[in-house]
Parts: sequence; C-alpha cells; structure tokens
Amino acid sequence: MKINCKKGKLSIVLIIVLLLIWGCNGNQRPSPEENKSKPPEVPETFTRMEEELLTTMFAIDGVAGLEKVIEEVEKAKKQVEMESEVELDAEEKKEPKKKAIDINMFLYQESTVIPLLEEEGIESDIVMVDDPPENIDSIWYQIDNLVASVHKNWNSLEPSLKKAGASDDSIRRFENYLSDTSVTVSNKDTLQSLMKLNRLSSYLNDFRENFTSKSPMQVYEVKYHLRQSVLMASQEDFLGAEVEIKKANDVGGDLKQPLVEKNKGDVYQQFKLSIEDYMQQLAVESFYITQVKGSIVMENIEKMIEVFESGK
Repeated sequence: MKINCKKGKLSIVLIIVLLLIWGCNGNQRPSPEENKSKPPEVPETFTRMEEELLTTMFAIDGVAGLEKVIEEVEKAKKQVEMESEVELDAEEKKEPKKKAIDINMFLYQESTVIPLLEEEGIESDIVMVDDPPENIDSIWYQIDNLVASVHKNWNSLEPSLKKAGASDDSIRRFENYLSDTSVTVSNKDTLQSLMKLNRLSSYLNDFRENFTSKSPMQVYEVKYHLRQSVLMASQEDFLGAEVEIKKANDVGGDLKQPLVEKNKGDVYQQFKLSIEDYMQQLAVESFYITQVKGSIVMENIEKMIEVFESGK
C-alpha cells in the first residue's frame, strides 16, 4: 500500500511538471515589445504612389516628342495640300500622319529619362499612343489628372505613415513639396517638373525606413541619384551629373555585402562596372551616350532588386 501511495504521489508530480513545461513552451506568445520591434510591411499604397510618381515623369518626358510629332503632322498636311489639285476633306488631311509619322521615334529622340524609366518597368499610355494628339494641351490635361491621382494616393498613404511612426516633419516636408511640384507641372515646366518629381521619389523613399522591405532603401536611393545625373546631363551640366553619379556609387557600395551573402556578388560587380563605365563616358560630354549608359546602370539596379525580392 505504501508503495502504491508513493507511485501515486510520483505520478501527480510528473503531471504537474509536464503541465508547467507545456505552459512555458507550448503556448508561448510574443510579447508586446516583440510585436512592436518589427515594422509593418511596405503597404500597397506606398508602392502605388511610387509608381504613379514615375509614371508622371514618363508622361511629362514624352511631351516634347509629341510636340515634335504634331509639328510633323502639320508639315505633312501642308505638303499634301500643296501637291493636291483638289480640296481635301478633314479625314484625307489626317491620312499622312498615319502613314509617315513614327511617333515612337520622336518620343525617344526627344526624351530624357524615358529609357531609364522603361528599365524600371514604367510606361504611360498618355504619351505611348498610336495616333498623334490633336494638340498638346490635351496631353497636359491628362498629366494634371495623373497628378491629382498622386494627391489621392498620398491621402490614402498618410495614415499608414503616421501609424508606422513617420515623423510629422517628414510628412509635412513631403506634402509641401508635392504641392510645389503640382504647381510646376500645371505651369507646364517640363524640366523642373521632372527634377521635382524625381526629388519626391527620394522623399518617398525616406519613409521606407518605417516599414519592412525585402529590398534595402539604398537601392532606391541609387535610382534617384542616377535619374538626377541623367537629368543634369541633359542640360549639359556634366559636372553636376558627375556629382550625382558619385553619390549613387557611394550609396550602392552598401549593397555589396548583402548581395555577397546571397552568393550574388557577380550581380553587384556588374552594377559596379556599369557605374564606372557611366562615369568615364561623362567626360565625353555627350548626352546620348550618357543616356545609353544610364539605362544600362538602371538595368543592373533592377537585377539587384530581383535578387533581394526573391528572398534567396
């Protein structure tokens, strides 16, 4: 009987121990501090905002090409009228523009950053059209609508930024600069609009530190400096372009170790070499070459983003 009693007590002790172990390990929950330590993921509104800023840049950069197209259409109309012995109706006058005008050719010939933006997967149906617009004001009207959409997206994104801990000063800075940029766009100032929209993309990227992102925010900062360099080169400010690309090179250096750890050091090396090639070509002071080399750098930046986003 004593033996049975001892066995019973031993069993009770074992049960209590097991319950304690299960309670400590099997039903653990992260503490509030642990939950707070990990920022939320980059919201969809953030990504949409970023894309719309770049799409607006694409559309504005395409205006000069479409203006050239409209000029060529008018020349073709006059030529047809001079060569025709009979009066042509409106449709017959439009026919030359469909046959003789290569819209894409003029779009790229007059562009500044469109080739870079294409490497980023950006396009705009406002300027990528099959038929020439009747007038350029209709294009600017669509661009103004696109800017209005950016404001709407900002209104949707702002609560997420506040919740994620973005400072009031950084939010106010972005709002003020967005308003200033909108005025510049409405004034149809192409170059300054491109410059300011690019700067807005940098300000937006600053908010990325409040979120969890697979791709480091430095990679987007490199993009900003590259675009800025090309924009400056388009104005023959090759010294300013050199300053910006050196900043891109310095910031890009932070991406080497993360890529090496992913066994993708060759991807970084390709980026580094293209940056060096770009810097060497700036000495030639040819915008066309700068634009071509800039597109190659952007292509290599996108390859780095693919590695980071893959999570491998």
